[in-house]
Amino acid sequence: MTDALDSLLDRFEALGPLGEGGMGTVSLAYDRRLRTRVALKTVGYVTGKALLRFKHEFRSVKGLSHPNLVSLGELLESEGQWYLSMEFIDGQSFLDHVRPVAESHHDYMSTARPSQVYETGSGPGSGTIEGSVTAVGGSFSGEHKTGGNGAELFEEGRLRHSLLQLIDATHVLHEAGRVHRDLKPSNVLVTHAGRVVILDFGLISEFDDERAKRETKVVGTPAYMAPEQASGLPTGPPADWYAVGVMLYEALCGQWPVVGSPLTLMADKQLAVTTRPSELTHQHVPEDLEQLCMELLRVDPDARPSGETILQWLGAGPRAWGGVRDDGPEVASPRELPCVGRERELDEIAALFEATRTKQAQQMLVLGDSGIGKSALVREAVDRFSAQVNARPWVLRGRCHEHEQVRFKAFDTLVDQLSIELPERFGLAEIRELLPRQAWLLCRAFPVLQRVHAFAEMGVRHGSWQHRGALQRQMFAAFRELFSRLAERSHLVLVVENLQWADPDSWALLSALTSGTDAPPMAVLATGRTELLDAPPEPALPFLASPTLERITLGPLTSADVTKLAELHGRPVDGDSALAHSLIEAAAGHPFFLDVLLRSTTDFEDGDPPSLTECLWTEIAKLGEQERAMLNVLAIAERPLAPPDLAALAGLDGAGLNRGLDILRARLWIRSSSGAHAGRVEVFHDQIRQTLLAHLDPDQARDTHLAIAKMLEELGEDLERLVTHLVGAGREVEAARWAIEAADAAMDAMAFESAVELYDLALRHPPDDRVSRQELLVGRAHALAWTGRGVEAAHAYLDAETSTVSVASGLELRTKAAIHLLSAGQLDTGFDLLAELGREIGLPVPRGETTTTLLLLRERALLRLRGFRPRPSEIELGFEERLRLEICSAVSRVYAFHDLFLAGYFTTTYVRLALRSQDPDKVAIALSLEGVTRSYLGQNTKGEALMTEAEAILARLDEPDPFAVACVALQRGVHIGLVAEDCESYRDSINVALRKLRRSGRADRGDDVGVAVRGIMTSLALLMRAVASARAGDLRSLEGQLREYLDDARGRDDRSALIHGYVSPDFGMTHLVQGRPKVALETLDEGMALLEGLGFSLGHLSALVSKVRCAIYLGQPAEALRAVREVRGPLRNSMTTRAPDAKAEAVSAEASALLAARAQGHEVSRRVLLRAIKYLLNYPGSYHRARGQAYHGVLLAQDGDREGARESLEAALASFERCRALPYAAATRLAVASLIDDRKGGLDHRTQGLRFFLDAGVVEPERFAEALIPGLGLAKP
Repeated sequence: MTDALDSLLDRFEALGPLGEGGMGTVSLAYDRRLRTRVALKTVGYVTGKALLRFKHEFRSVKGLSHPNLVSLGELLESEGQWYLSMEFIDGQSFLDHVRPVAESHHDYMSTARPSQVYETGSGPGSGTIEGSVTAVGGSFSGEHKTGGNGAELFEEGRLRHSLLQLIDATHVLHEAGRVHRDLKPSNVLVTHAGRVVILDFGLISEFDDERAKRETKVVGTPAYMAPEQASGLPTGPPADWYAVGVMLYEALCGQWPVVGSPLTLMADKQLAVTTRPSELTHQHVPEDLEQLCMELLRVDPDARPSGETILQWLGAGPRAWGGVRDDGPEVASPRELPCVGRERELDEIAALFEATRTKQAQQMLVLGDSGIGKSALVREAVDRFSAQVNARPWVLRGRCHEHEQVRFKAFDTLVDQLSIELPERFGLAEIRELLPRQAWLLCRAFPVLQRVHAFAEMGVRHGSWQHRGALQRQMFAAFRELFSRLAERSHLVLVVENLQWADPDSWALLSALTSGTDAPPMAVLATGRTELLDAPPEPALPFLASPTLERITLGPLTSADVTKLAELHGRPVDGDSALAHSLIEAAAGHPFFLDVLLRSTTDFEDGDPPSLTECLWTEIAKLGEQERAMLNVLAIAERPLAPPDLAALAGLDGAGLNRGLDILRARLWIRSSSGAHAGRVEVFHDQIRQTLLAHLDPDQARDTHLAIAKMLEELGEDLERLVTHLVGAGREVEAARWAIEAADAAMDAMAFESAVELYDLALRHPPDDRVSRQELLVGRAHALAWTGRGVEAAHAYLDAETSTVSVASGLELRTKAAIHLLSAGQLDTGFDLLAELGREIGLPVPRGETTTTLLLLRERALLRLRGFRPRPSEIELGFEERLRLEICSAVSRVYAFHDLFLAGYFTTTYVRLALRSQDPDKVAIALSLEGVTRSYLGQNTKGEALMTEAEAILARLDEPDPFAVACVALQRGVHIGLVAEDCESYRDSINVALRKLRRSGRADRGDDVGVAVRGIMTSLALLMRAVASARAGDLRSLEGQLREYLDDARGRDDRSALIHGYVSPDFGMTHLVQGRPKVALETLDEGMALLEGLGFSLGHLSALVSKVRCAIYLGQPAEALRAVREVRGPLRNSMTTRAPDAKAEAVSAEASALLAARAQGHEVSRRVLLRAIKYLLNYPGSYHRARGQAYHGVLLAQDGDREGARESLEAALASFERCRALPYAAATRLAVASLIDDRKGGLDHRTQGLRFFLDAGVVEPERFAEALIPGLGLAKP
């Protein structure tokens, strides 16, 4: 067995054998993961029947925890060998403990003897005994361990103490619906501390299970079998009480009440009198124990006392289901909350099941937080479907068990069920017809199938699974074939729960069974935690990304759902009442918390529910001391803990840990983590954690914090948590010392918010020397910059500058401060600091349009004189020039939002300095920026040449800077947009640039100016994406794009970006798409409020376009005209419209307002209108030129020249379609349709136009079209 143990990834270290029998072995091993000794049990010869029993032994008891039941660990499989780990019990048998004799000790091997099980086919007279039949201490002759005078061996105190524990544990099994069926002294151990532990659940069964009731096999150990058990009749709790009676008789007398051979024993048990009272009398047995023994040994099972009666007999109080006795230990049994509400979700699942009637393959995934009710929903849905007349579904259930490490764990229990039910549903001949050709492969993966005779006939071919790719595909194909045939004969439903614990093989099989159009015609209903989609494992992607997979995400319950849950608790609550709403609010709609509130003994007075915190604490107080200690540690730890660490901190041994974990999991106080923290445990919900912390003794909390801190310090990991717990322990000075190193680690891990907090802590107790303090201040500023909190970062840099001892360092810190202020939209403060800084480093910072124009012209002249070719003779940039380059790189991009001429000045200066730097990455960026500048000026050919040269420079580099690549890609996209020959190419190129920006990675932590620049560039890209998407017709995507843009702007505290998010006509278009013009205007007002006090900028121009478009949409052209006239003066006096593209937008807005007003009879200047249209018609870019053609056509139509109007509009339509400006093309179609007869193409134009808008999600197509091409009354009143 040692070799097999070694194959479990060296997790277990074999320490020696504990026992061996006909069915397997038990070894003592050290579990390196849990850091404790365990008993490891394995199946000797893996047959289908033996394996099914072995797994049943584990699964039937794993969810049940009690101090007197052995604590089971995990079910494991490796290389075809199966194991289960359990608590190692160092003790002696029940009989040896209560009747001690010299040299008597427990032989642990006896606990591993499945050969002690007597099993027949149909009764005592027709069976065989498997293996050797022996018992601890003797044979079935009854001649064993009398030891002379029994009175000398019988210790009453030990017996009473041990008997009470045995009965309590057996009663708990029965309360959980299980019957052990093999209780005997060798399966009940007693530790040196006197703790009784029931072992070996190999024959356990569920006594309410219909299949168990039909079983006629005789199983058990003859000496301890109850009469009904020996007769092959269904067994329930009375059978276990009979076995306890035999053990008690044996303890009192030193022998069994009935002796003889196994068959004689089972026959004699049927007699009316089975005990020998004289033996009890001779042993001077206490009267109450004698009477109890006689009652337990009654032949009639109904005459034997119940567990509750026995406990009262022995003086122990009764235990309520799920509760605790004052003198008894805590019991764990899984809490299963009922399904309440969820009618919509139940209808969706019902539709999924219904599809099996028409033999369609269906898949659905139910997602939700832990404890939200996924299993309850599935159970209710299956029950409803099964209850339908003629439904006859066959539901096979799989479940990924956290404590099982087996291949295909999602299907393991499902296939177990299949192996049981297949022979029950079909005869042997029919099963043979159902089996796929390569059914033997299924037995290789699932040996339990060998218990089905038809599978066993095919045999199992042996070989290695190591190179199993092709073999596995064949096995998957065999499964598809089998399930397809089963689905043809019944309504087949596969339920697979808890996919967050699924292994890679399970995902592969699940994908194989559900993929393709020829998938088996069955319903697959799966469940998993919500976080499964946050970071799905790679093997899960094919299933999760399947287009046929439907999803349901369970949210909180509603107040209406409270009614049903309250009825189950006998506390009627009106679903529409204030109390119901209060309950939902208090519990945040979570079923677990609602259940806690409704189980409270507090009266619901005046419509107010009890405090959730109080109710939780009441329930927590019922837990045992060890369980509360574990919860307290987890609450203080805040993050998931590995079980061994939890045990060490809570002062528990391995057994106490496993028992406590089972209890807390079952009661939903804790949950096992998944994802990155898999294998750890945490408090189930933060509300529970807050409740625990509120009731925690301060001294205990400090001690626990200190213990966790010491543990983390020894491990040398997670310095941030170490600091947190040192602070919690009241050791802030020590924490501050660690905080410096922790902040450094947090920066490396990109946990920038945490780094800020750690630097703050370190600065509360800073080092004595000035240099170290300045390093902390700079580190804090870097961290703030990386979080996107630009304003705070700027002030932090200025704080650090006051502590610097270097002039150069001071300049650099002030440079960073200025850039971050400007990047965050603090233009006034940032510009003042920039001007002051510029004077010191020789960078003129212009104020006023005249100065800006002169400096721009000077820089353009210097650039023209220098040219764009490299000059090797140029001197390397000095310190101050490098600062100028850094400033110009950032500021040029900042002012691209506001002042194109100021941005042009800094851009040109950057280009000149970058060319001098001879850094190829910077040179490429410079050339691309100059290319865009030329495109802005209408010099498209020169712009294209510069863009091409920039791309060529990067292409020649082995490892170009990813950020430079992203910048050049973005400039390429802007260039395409300015040329406007293809709006779809514009959109696609911006999307490419955005992806490259996001992949450009993290710069050095000190390069936080790079962070600011990357932030600005990303914001520009997001804004350009909206422009491109609006032009190309991706109207449905605009709402999500707006949300992403605003989230980015708020995350970086960027006031400038927020302004453009509010005033952008392209983002504003999303509200018009949804028919919400008033929302668009309200959003616009928010942007205008932020613009107040700033000089006329691009933001004002964007606001004008948005306002005109909204006014026309609302049928208020006079408002549009007023908006144009209000800004005409500021617009003329500003430099904004000197850029051709900006002027084209302003002219287009003016033309739209004039045409809309003219259509409604308002007096407008025809000369001004014609001048605007002429400017657009002469524009070099196709997009604006097409708008000019459309506006000219509208003007002709208003003048009565319908033929000329049609020709101009059709030319505009062709231009719009050529440049792929699809919304304008659709609007132009509607305009053309308004001028021509339906029979001459008008109907086709109108149909195509409307279809485009409706497909794009436009609520009011005619109004939307009127806002784009106004003046023809497309939106009818």
